[in-house]
Amino acid sequence: MEIIFQELYCQRVYEMTGSNDAKDIIVVVHDQLDFVKKCIDSLYLNTKNFNLYLWDNNSMAPTRECLEEVAKTNDNVVLVRHSENIGFIAPNNELARHGKSPYIILLNSDTEVYPGWDTALIGWLKENPKCALVGYQGGTLDPDGRGWSGARYGDFLDYVCGWCLCLGRHTFNRYGLFDEKNLSFAYGEDSDLSLRLQEAGFNIHSLHIKLVKHYGNVTSLEVQREMDTSYSFKRNHEYIRKRWESYLTNERAALKVKTS
Repeated sequence: MEIIFQELYCQRVYEMTGSNDAKDIIVVVHDQLDFVKKCIDSLYLNTKNFNLYLWDNNSMAPTRECLEEVAKTNDNVVLVRHSENIGFIAPNNELARHGKSPYIILLNSDTEVYPGWDTALIGWLKENPKCALVGYQGGTLDPDGRGWSGARYGDFLDYVCGWCLCLGRHTFNRYGLFDEKNLSFAYGEDSDLSLRLQEAGFNIHSLHIKLVKHYGNVTSLEVQREMDTSYSFKRNHEYIRKRWESYLTNERAALKVKTS
């Protein structure tokens, strides 16, 4: 019943808001050309009133040329190319600072979006002002601050998964996005952002309705084959464990489920 209700709710939000809210969509790319094409094609088919910010993490020629063609043929695209693969955290922060739209959406390059995907996200934030972060999948943390036990939806979660998340620019202006001082490359940045916003008194939410398909960490698996990311993984999760020790011990979602 809850899932059916939320699908109807999101449809109502979609009908109310239309597609008029401007948004900055950020996609960080490292090769995986077939998935990149599918992602970008679906964006242009199913999204209105958006600016597309593309960051190319030193992709090979076919992907690089594809992105250059997208930028050349569409006047709403900003393309940045880096000479090295510097991960997920810094590029998203940099491109978020470039944007001006009232909403920011982070989207992985191995995703495909469907009609109403953006208006459902933005509509939820507009109708729920206590919610600062919304996406299409949430997660729970174990006592060491690592994600576990599969996907979660609704409000009963510790973090919104970074492969698709949306926040208002006013939230970004006040609280920022990812913590580059204490976190590097990738891993744990979505958990830390979610926990910081909850610490500030906001809610986070994961929609039940399936309007974005995630093909499952295709890019991150490719990166792991190309380079050793274990240092960032260990360093980032160690920071999460220490920074959020009290939350992990006393407040994480799994503990609330047990006591409710």
